[in-house]
Amino acid sequence: MQPTVRHFNGRVEATGFMSTRIRLVTRGDDAGSCPSANRAIFEAVNARVLRNISIMVPGPAFEQAAEMFRGRPDICLGLH
Repeated sequence: MQPTVRHFNGRVEATGFMSTRIRLVTRGDDAGSCPSANRAIFEAVNARVLRNISIMVPGPAFEQAAEMFRGRPDICLGLH
């Protein structure tokens, strides 16, 4: 079976197969677990390395993390 190839704005995508374009998805996990994790994730977000983070609600540094990431429309934020 041959892949279906589509062209979009100079990009080529093969349906049913991995794209030839490589993407890296990063996630800052466990914000809220401790102040140093919050600080490291905050710095990575500001350096535009991270766009996706998760905050541990029962973590001892949750309130600090919530304050640090409040009002940041540039990140995707998940809770666990």
